[in-house]
Amino acid sequence: GAVILLNQVLGVVQVSKTIKNRLYRFVFGGEDGIMSDREKVRQDVWESMVAQAIFQRYPLDKAFALMFSWCDDDFQMLLLNEDPRKA
Repeated sequence: GAVILLNQVLGVVQVSKTIKNRLYRFVFGGEDGIMSDREKVRQDVWESMVAQAIFQRYPLDKAFALMFSWCDDDFQMLLLNEDPRKA
């Protein structure tokens, strides 16, 4: 029973990571969908800027909670937000 549960948990984590990687490749990978070194750096810089904004805007405990729970849904909502005041 424990082995099956562990397999299911690890499978969910890998699916989530795959979805995140595909979303990032779509946004940062350019027309060819292949992440070059320059595009990977752009992604890293963007992620760093998001983290910086979170830690500047929220108290430390809430900032950590946001960072640990960050997922592809948050990334998508942030990118598709049409109102710049809500970003």
